[in-house]
Amino acid sequence: MALAHPLDGALVKATRINNQHPQRATFLPFCGGCRLMTHLAHTADKRPPMNWKNSLHCAYLLTFVCSHTQAASLSGQINVLKKDATTPLTHFDHTLVYLQGISTPPPKTPAIHRQKNKQFFPRVLPIVKGQRVQFWNEDTVQHNVFSTDAPTPFDLDRYPKGQQRSVRFDQLGQQHIYCNIHKTMIGNIRILDNHYYALTDQAGRYTIPDIPPGDYTLHLEHIYGGQHQHPMSMAQEDMTFDKTLISTKVIRDLESHKNKYGQQYETKSAYDSEYDYEEDAF
Repeated sequence: MALAHPLDGALVKATRINNQHPQRATFLPFCGGCRLMTHLAHTADKRPPMNWKNSLHCAYLLTFVCSHTQAASLSGQINVLKKDATTPLTHFDHTLVYLQGISTPPPKTPAIHRQKNKQFFPRVLPIVKGQRVQFWNEDTVQHNVFSTDAPTPFDLDRYPKGQQRSVRFDQLGQQHIYCNIHKTMIGNIRILDNHYYALTDQAGRYTIPDIPPGDYTLHLEHIYGGQHQHPMSMAQEDMTFDKTLISTKVIRDLESHKNKYGQQYETKSAYDSEYDYEEDAF
């Protein structure tokens, strides 16, 4: 019987116990019930084939055992203060909360990073390593999405409304995303090694569901620089974690970036006017 790591959240595939009794092959979640499955496998040749009543009885026992190792959720409230460490921000959204200490495969479907009203939506986009991101232009003007950050710098060049370009991110880290035409367009893509993450809402609330039992490091990251790490042991019970972060940046710091050529942005009259026009003008 080939068993996955107990923290990977995957189903454990029980292969055929032997050629005489292929009907005993099944799928089970990794939990205490696997000990019973191991016993069944070791004693397979000493028992007659199961009839359907015995199979149902076995499944009931396994369900009872597995119910005691269910995953739990982590939720809480993250408040954010300004750089003066006294004044709270107007809203507490845009804090990324994630767990480190477990790996999961990337989703097969791409994540979507939209360009609308000369902004990136969502402002912070967490993804799993190996996942592809589609950058959709939903504005009536052209955009030129780019990032100069290692390990995945890219330049998607200009493209109009209704089109998209995509990039696959195969390395952990953070990518600051900009538009080479509109300086105030700023986004963050955070590449993580699992899908156990959440973004706070405007009230600062978050929830990460279905976390397997284990020891982790909880990370908090806000777009204005506030960060925190905390060891976290998850068992079978739901847990809460609240924290107040202190900003290290203001919006002017975020908007001080350079264009894709490493130069200062030109003024609107000298640069934007060439590309900042309505779709009907194409």
